Amino acid sequence: MVASFGTGQNVKAIGVEEALGWGGLDWASPLKGIPLLDVLFDGSSDAVDYVSNKLLDPEKDYRFQPTLMEDLPAFNAGEENIAKLVKAALKYLERSEVDKRLNALANILIERSITL
Repeated sequence: MVASFGTGQNVKAIGVEEALGWGGLDWASPLKGIPLLDVLFDGSSDAVDYVSNKLLDPEKDYRFQPTLMEDLPAFNAGEENIAKLVKAALKYLERSEVDKRLNALANILIERSITL
C-alpha cells in the first residue's frame, strides 16, 4: 500500500508562444515562479503517478493531490501564496470523494495498528 500527499498541481501550463522568446534567465526567474523547476518537478510527479498506477492495485494506491485552479508558484513561501495554498487544500478536503478515500485509508491504518 502507498499513501502519497501532494502539494498541489497547477492547471496553468507554459505555452509554446509564451516560452518561445525565453532565455535562460526567464526559465530560472523567481518572478515567474522558476518555470524550469516547475516543469521538472511536474514531469517527475506525473511519471511517478503513471508508474504507480500501472504497478499498484488502485485499492492500495492512495494519492491525494489538489488541483490548483490559480497559478501558484511552487517556490514561493510568501504569506499570500501560502494562504492561497491553504485555501486550495481546504477546498480539496471538502470534496466527498476525497473524504471517502481519506476515511478508507485511516480505517486500513487503524486495522493494521490493532493487529500489530
